[in-house]
Amino acid sequence: MITSVIIRPANKEDQPGISSLISTENYVNRHLDWRNPLDWLGYQSYWVLESKGQILAALAITADPEWVAWVRLFSTSSNLHPLDTWKLLFEKAVQYFTQKPHVVIAALAMHNWFFDILIKTTFSHHQDIVVLKWENQILDKPHIASNTSVREMLPADFERVLTIDQISFESLWQFSMESLILAYRQSAYSTVVLQSERVVGFQISTANQSNAHLARIAIHPVEQKHNYGSILVHDMLQFFNKRNFHSITVNTQHDNHASLSLYAKSGFVFTGDTYPVFIYNPTNP
Repeated sequence: MITSVIIRPANKEDQPGISSLISTENYVNRHLDWRNPLDWLGYQSYWVLESKGQILAALAITADPEWVAWVRLFSTSSNLHPLDTWKLLFEKAVQYFTQKPHVVIAALAMHNWFFDILIKTTFSHHQDIVVLKWENQILDKPHIASNTSVREMLPADFERVLTIDQISFESLWQFSMESLILAYRQSAYSTVVLQSERVVGFQISTANQSNAHLARIAIHPVEQKHNYGSILVHDMLQFFNKRNFHSITVNTQHDNHASLSLYAKSGFVFTGDTYPVFIYNPTNP
């Protein structure tokens, strides 16, 4: 451990230093997020460790929605021991949430070294995120009931979409309105499925030059036996397939059996990639 370090709250003037840390160091764990880690500067709770004016580590734990705070970024110089650095920064960062006992602190381990840190500290394994992939296999079009249609999502749908989202997912995975709007703006294809002109489900997908990703899909729980999920996925696959996107991925929780069944029926297969999710448990020995 380097001596003579300062641990302090990050500010927006730290952007170049944190950006350099993220781009040059090997120890970087970034949350799967609609925001860049630098976008969280100015939010609570964001800390840096510096020595002689150089930022050597950063930790951001921020809440969105207000009831769940994710570890958005942990990055440290290879000159520091990651576990020691984590303990120093986490002790500071978590203090903000001691006055907010309703907030769950969660972390997604994108790398084995961060997984090792979490299991050695006050975190408990909650579930796993699994990755599935579709490769150019359009299955038969699902049956569509009368008065059912799919159209592109509009800003006027946001309130209804957010209601469906929050009633469909456990609190750990729910959107806030701010995140929903960010997801919509970054999407390549966002749609809603309607029954008699009423929105009963939605999907949001992103894309880069060669690959697409089904980032979000939800059907109102009351409507889940009417094939709406299959309709949305089939429409999404056709959209990207016509544009020569032959590789499409999706993530879901390992214990979300309804989603896993939907994706299997739609031609998705497991890639073998798994990312553990941890929950902060201060009573954990």
